[in-house]
Amino acid sequence: MIRHSIISFGLFCTISSVAYAQPKYQANETYPAAALAAGAQGTAAFEIVVGKNGQPKSCRITQSAGHPDLDNATCEIMMRRGKFHPKLDDAGEPIEFTYNNRMRWEIPDTTQAAKSK
Repeated sequence: MIRHSIISFGLFCTISSVAYAQPKYQANETYPAAALAAGAQGTAAFEIVVGKNGQPKSCRITQSAGHPDLDNATCEIMMRRGKFHPKLDDAGEPIEFTYNNRMRWEIPDTTQAAKSK
């Protein structure tokens, strides 16, 4: 059984632990520039089809984050950086499976960071 959890993304991020996934996808430069300039934030729900080898085969957005660049970046990141443990059937053979999760895009409050310096 695959648990559902939120993966938080932004200029900083907190990644949650998820069954079958090894989530460590985000770097500071991955927030889409147009979405950042527009102040866009949101949560994109996605579905990944994972092949027998544990590699993502396809990604689709199941609920928009509210900005197309955030949606596109969600699937681009997951397809490029997603690493999964292959799921095994009852005989111990790897099988294709789907993985559903959400990615939270959040712009940090830079005024708090400036005050702490």
